[in-house]
Amino acid sequence: MTTDLLSSRISSRTARVAVIGLGYVGLPLAVAFARAGFPVVGVDVDEKKVAALNAGRSYIGDVSDEDLRPHVASGRLRVTTDYDALREADAIFICVPTPYDAQRAPDLSFIRAAAEGIRPRLRPGHLVVLQSTTYPGTTEEVVQPILEASGLRAGVDFYLAFSPERIDPGNKQWSAYNTPKVVGGVDPESTRLACDLLGQMGAPVHPVSSPRAAEMTKLLENIFRSVNIALVNELALLAERMGIDFWEVIEAAKTKPFGFMPFYPGAGVGGHCLAPGEYITIRGENGCEILPIQSCFERVSGRSEIHGVILAQPSSHLEILSFNPQTGETCFRPLRYISARRYEGAMVEVLTADGRRLKVTDGHPMLVWDKEEICIRRADALKAGDDLLVAKGLPVKLEAYASGRRKRMPVTQSEDHGFFATVKVREVNPAPPVDMVYSVEVDDFHTFVTSYGIVVHNCIPVDPYYLSWKAREYDFYTKFIELAAEVNQAMPYHAVDLVAEALSQDGLPLKGARVLVLGVAFKPDVDDPRNSPAERVIELLLARGAEVRYHDPYIPHFTVGGDVFYRPNCTLDSVPLTDEELASADCVVIVTGHRSVDYARVVQKARRVVDCCNATRGTPPDRRVVRLGAPFPR
Repeated sequence: MTTDLLSSRISSRTARVAVIGLGYVGLPLAVAFARAGFPVVGVDVDEKKVAALNAGRSYIGDVSDEDLRPHVASGRLRVTTDYDALREADAIFICVPTPYDAQRAPDLSFIRAAAEGIRPRLRPGHLVVLQSTTYPGTTEEVVQPILEASGLRAGVDFYLAFSPERIDPGNKQWSAYNTPKVVGGVDPESTRLACDLLGQMGAPVHPVSSPRAAEMTKLLENIFRSVNIALVNELALLAERMGIDFWEVIEAAKTKPFGFMPFYPGAGVGGHCLAPGEYITIRGENGCEILPIQSCFERVSGRSEIHGVILAQPSSHLEILSFNPQTGETCFRPLRYISARRYEGAMVEVLTADGRRLKVTDGHPMLVWDKEEICIRRADALKAGDDLLVAKGLPVKLEAYASGRRKRMPVTQSEDHGFFATVKVREVNPAPPVDMVYSVEVDDFHTFVTSYGIVVHNCIPVDPYYLSWKAREYDFYTKFIELAAEVNQAMPYHAVDLVAEALSQDGLPLKGARVLVLGVAFKPDVDDPRNSPAERVIELLLARGAEVRYHDPYIPHFTVGGDVFYRPNCTLDSVPLTDEELASADCVVIVTGHRSVDYARVVQKARRVVDCCNATRGTPPDRRVVRLGAPFPR
């Protein structure tokens, strides 16, 4: 297809549009194109979702059945699991997930899978637009090479661009129809065609010079929010100590008509670390040393404390034994930070078939060899038979240490993969709790070698934004972004401490207390629980022995990662918010303030309330209500 023909089809709205991934981004986009008059095909691997959509039933809050049904009934929008539907498309949008929260590192497996699905169906004249949030360079460094393996060239035979999604779930004012679009193509013609197509939905379009500029735009928007939330979280904790109601301060600051934008404190998310006795290998002025991570932390000066997380930054050049996941080689890389923090959550011990063992927090990211590639998996998600990475070419001291520690254990031959080896997981068990856990941040590869040569991913609770990860390629360390993450990720612990303190006013311990959590969505009035601070809050409450129930009018079931070590199953069910439920709880914790909840009734019926989001601001003052960011009521 020539450029003129594709332009003509776009302007006449006869261009056939395909959308890969029909989640919170892809489905609204597909419906918006159908509404604009384009023939649309949606592709998704989930057969249940495909069946629901073809029956005119939406599972996305921002897309009603009434919005969906006319387009399905008319045939303008059809949905399938078959990638061959892409052969008839003129433009293909990639709207697949790009998770990072559990692993603290970019997971582009869904993007790669989508590009691999397009490649054998790619033809001259196709326009491919990536919309998934990712780091700068993904379009040109990941998607483009996969597509060009077809023999076609981007910018010559087909067109390729990036346009970041800007969906704000639950926002009725701004939607796919009126939110401005940012577009950057690999060449001017790709940019123009993508702009022309997206502009047909009615929203303004802003072209930029490259996919990288468009990718960076999306990250700037997200990081702006994260950094400002970190600022108000830190000031909220200071205000608590000073006896100042920080929510009152925010309302006062909002009266300034320029130069101020309000952000609000919240419960945040959590991070994952090593037990104090696990070993790391460092290299400095004293040569190569193998030390418990706690001992290494105690040696490093230059400390600062952020809400209970103590960061130690080496004052002199200090390296840590690391692992290059691209080449499989063991190497030393600069140690940026080592941290310590109080920990009351679940610990697990990973045991291997040849006697290696590692004690880590439940969600610690582990490196696993999955057939032909290295992937990252939570420690508590490991299963017997999984292949853990073991570094080869270790310093003599570490090799002797690893062998000596295992000499009493039955040894099973590990599998050799050249520069590295793998050893199978035998079992993963709950481990006794520890008071403190320790983390490191390693340059470039974000991995390090720990006890027995087992390779793990960085475990410091740093900001998982893709930009922080990508910046390492350019010898740049995004300290400001990651400092913001340290603040935000300490907030669940503070929220749980407030619950414990509130219960103590009634002479009750947290262990054994019945706690009702209100709101597990990531923001008010949406049905999306991804990246919700409620997950870590609930994990911490369970770990401290509380009996936890939750209510959320939008989310009937909520899975807590690592819950396998607290309860018989991993999924909690939302309970009705009855007077009896409120009265039977020792404490009600408001994490997400859905507007449909009657908070006056909550305050009236509950024994104690901990409000993490100022949802009770319209209720009369009550000594039984503790608000994050406000003085503790006495």
